[in-house]
Amino acid sequence: MAGLALMVDLRRHRGRPAPDTASEADRREFEQIAADVLAHLRDALRAGLTTEERDALDRAEASHQEPRERLLAGQVLLARRLPDYWQRFETHQAAYAKTRVESPEPPESWISRLFNR
Repeated sequence: MAGLALMVDLRRHRGRPAPDTASEADRREFEQIAADVLAHLRDALRAGLTTEERDALDRAEASHQEPRERLLAGQVLLARRLPDYWQRFETHQAAYAKTRVESPEPPESWISRLFNR
């Protein structure tokens, strides 16, 4: 949900249309944003972990091959182990979303301009 909320906010802020559930490009964009959010949360939460907790996080993530599954496995482990996980999650996710929305839109690639995307 954090990824979808960020995607909608980014599009609204940049004057783009809302995501379309039938659009493959929108689905790919959503998946990338969600992965970016999870990676940011992982890094932010990891910074406050003990060595033992970091080792457990590394083991949980290493047990999966797909990048998305690794990120999710890490978040599940953290949610189970950290008593204030959801408070930390909310704080880091909100800060990340604010930074993303307030940052300038990256320049379009020449391919995007060529295909008017």
